[in-house]
Amino acid sequence: MRLKITLVLLLANVAVFFLLWRLDRQTEEVLTPSGPLTVDMVDLDKLQISGRLLPEQTRMLARDHGGSWRITEPVQWPANDYAVQTLINQLEFLEQEASFPASELAASNQTLADYGLADPGLVLTLSAGSANETLLVGAPTKLGGRLYIMNPADHMVRVVPQELLQDLTLPMEDLRNNRIFTLGYFELQELSVRGTPPDTTGLGVGAPTTGGQGLGAPKVTLRKTGDQWALDTPVQCAADTKLVGVVLAQLDALTVTRFLSPEEVDPVRQGLTNPSMRVTLASNTTSQTLLLGQRVPQTMPDGNLSNAPAQYYAQLEPAPGQTTSPPTVFTVAAEPFEILQNAQESLRERKFLPFNPAAVSAVSVEFGNSSVKLQKSESGLWQILPGLDSADAAVVGGLLDNLQKLEALSFASDAPSDDDLRTFGLDDPQRIVTLQTSPTDKLVFRLGVDDHAMRYYVKVGDEPFVYEIGPAVLGWLHTDPLYYRDRVLEALPDAAQVQSLKLVDLLSDQPVFDYALDAQNTTWESVLAQAPESVRTAVLTLENTVRRFEVASYLQGNFTASYGLDAQTPTPWRYRLEAGILLPGASPAAAQTPPWICYFTERLGGTVQLGGTPQPSMIFTLTQPVVDALNALTLARTPPAVIGKGLQEMTQPIDTHTAPAPVAPANPAPATAPAAKP
Repeated sequence: MRLKITLVLLLANVAVFFLLWRLDRQTEEVLTPSGPLTVDMVDLDKLQISGRLLPEQTRMLARDHGGSWRITEPVQWPANDYAVQTLINQLEFLEQEASFPASELAASNQTLADYGLADPGLVLTLSAGSANETLLVGAPTKLGGRLYIMNPADHMVRVVPQELLQDLTLPMEDLRNNRIFTLGYFELQELSVRGTPPDTTGLGVGAPTTGGQGLGAPKVTLRKTGDQWALDTPVQCAADTKLVGVVLAQLDALTVTRFLSPEEVDPVRQGLTNPSMRVTLASNTTSQTLLLGQRVPQTMPDGNLSNAPAQYYAQLEPAPGQTTSPPTVFTVAAEPFEILQNAQESLRERKFLPFNPAAVSAVSVEFGNSSVKLQKSESGLWQILPGLDSADAAVVGGLLDNLQKLEALSFASDAPSDDDLRTFGLDDPQRIVTLQTSPTDKLVFRLGVDDHAMRYYVKVGDEPFVYEIGPAVLGWLHTDPLYYRDRVLEALPDAAQVQSLKLVDLLSDQPVFDYALDAQNTTWESVLAQAPESVRTAVLTLENTVRRFEVASYLQGNFTASYGLDAQTPTPWRYRLEAGILLPGASPAAAQTPPWICYFTERLGGTVQLGGTPQPSMIFTLTQPVVDALNALTLARTPPAVIGKGLQEMTQPIDTHTAPAPVAPANPAPATAPAAKP
């Protein structure tokens, strides 16, 4: 009994195994190319489709040396690889739903004509090396949306999905690759441009030019080395790598706007027999050249100009070994080529001072007999030579950043003569600047001015190039050491304390305010607690300024009784600020005599007011917070009758050589209601 059960189970397993094997074989029959075609699709190198179902009667496609498909008839043009591969896949894995020998048709009183195969609508010929195979495409089935096909080699009529007919009759605009350049952006190593599109009016053939020289213009060639692009001809210099990358990306993505029909093509009229511009992109192994002709006429039938984007007639120059007839003429957008009209200048690097600001260790600026030298110490701080005064890090850093970012407005000359240098003012430069960029390297440039045209020019070292720049650079390159001096005039130690503040009107010799710390009011906030908000804010600003006195700019390196804005306009000091300062470790009496002194003029404008200190001896402009604080304290207290009185009317003269004589301690402010004295 057990033996019988075992035999039954064994036979059942064999039956199931056979059934699975048959199903697997049927699947393989569908997926393998053993149906209507036997040619090896992997080696396929040519396709020809012809018949009355095609508008152009015949289409021929072939693989090029790189393995890409090209249309060779009715036009010469790269094919849409995706569309071609879709067709090949359709043929390779074609599902035949039924088949029968053509010889059996007579028995049912039928012929190939009944299936559309006596005069097929399409004939497909495939070639793989020397092997060729033909497929006839007949009529669609009456029901089910299928299609009759036959391979003349085996005379088998097959029923296949009708999608095959759609792929074989794909519109030409879908079969063509609309991209013009097919090398690939990351493969590009060279760009060359020759000629300038002459017609910039959009009027088409016969339109006036704007100075374009056609192919008689110099050829401009750019080559890539590493990650950088450089001009190679007609001048060797750096190119704007970022901008070149943008231009190449636009060209790589450039597509055909419209293909012209054979009846529309007129190379002479469209300017392609003598192209106005040649644009060549090259990789390490191959290149493609686009020829531009005339602009497409934008004149509408009513005589008005169209608002449509401008276009050029164009064609690709045939590669070696390709036929040139019939030419494939198309139109392209004009915008990507505008920057190429003057590629020698538009793609050139406009930054001409290649240095790293952080690596600069010394700077010198010379003009005639005046000069200033700045040097970075080992600690990284900038100093003014020869006195080793501290330089303002922000000013020096701003100068170096501005110079590193300086760009040419235009390229004045690539080979200037001596007369040119005189015209550019470079024979007697307004500035000679030297940057020590490394222990052994210097970057030197000269700045000249054309006094007649008021234009500014720069020439770097021994390079032949002359660049035109804007006038702002003169505002950066001062030869006065004061311009670079640290804007912090004085700074008290953190532990120092401002004990008293007094602002005196020098015309009336009366105090504007007089405040001091005392035993009851040990902070400035408590001293000023009862003062009006505007007064409290202004006095606290002055107290902070005394602790760290920062100026807007320096005007004069010695203190004088007045400062002349010009020869006829001396500007007297109007106010004196006295501050009692207690330094760390000093006795309280040391804060009384002598006080720290600073003089101020009246406000000369919305943002301009001058200050001066006898020690250190200096005249300067005030920062805006100090200007606003003084204005809040003095505006309401200044009688109109005394504004503008001269220095000679002041009750006390100013000693310009030493600090003022000791004064009595500032009057202590009342503990309950501190307020400014009248």
